[in-house]
Amino acid sequence: MMSLVRLLVQTAVMGEQVMRLPQALAVYQQWQAVPQVGLLSDPAELDASLQTMVGSMSVPLPARLWPDVYLAATAEAAGLRMVTFDRDFERFDLSRLALLSKPA
Repeated sequence: MMSLVRLLVQTAVMGEQVMRLPQALAVYQQWQAVPQVGLLSDPAELDASLQTMVGSMSVPLPARLWPDVYLAATAEAAGLRMVTFDRDFERFDLSRLALLSKPA
């Protein structure tokens, strides 16, 4: 939820379709109501995964990437594939990263 809402309210991402926070939260709630969407509880290994990722970084993690490292650590701890357009996820050395190309 954090990352979706964060992206929807950024002009750099959304351009003229940028949303205010209440609109972005409404989009999240609509998406969550879709029967095919399921939410994952934090895996038991999340804290250890976060410690490993943060501890292995050779440069400090920018504050703007905290939600990303949380998502990356969650995916890694749960054994899930991270699918994203965001090249920032390459820095986390995920075992199952699918980095998509943006359409031209």
